Amino acid sequence: MRLEDFVAELQQSVINENSKIYKEFFNNTTVEQATDPYWKNALKWFNALPDNQHDVFFAIIQQIMVDTISNVLGILDDMSECADTDS
Repeated sequence: MRLEDFVAELQQSVINENSKIYKEFFNNTTVEQATDPYWKNALKWFNALPDNQHDVFFAIIQQIMVDTISNVLGILDDMSECADTDS
């Protein structure tokens, strides 16, 4: 697989698909439907945001995913300080 194809696949499967999952969850799940205490609290917090802040919230989640992928690829590419630690 070419590097460009790998990066495109990461973007599609991790960023795009997970962004869609988060949006669907937060927009279509009630607090009562959530079973995990973490998600119940997250939904309560999200629902307390003004509607015009929901897009900002999803943009933050997307940026976190991009940063995380970048960090993991940096480690794999020996570009991170973590790669210099002894295991």
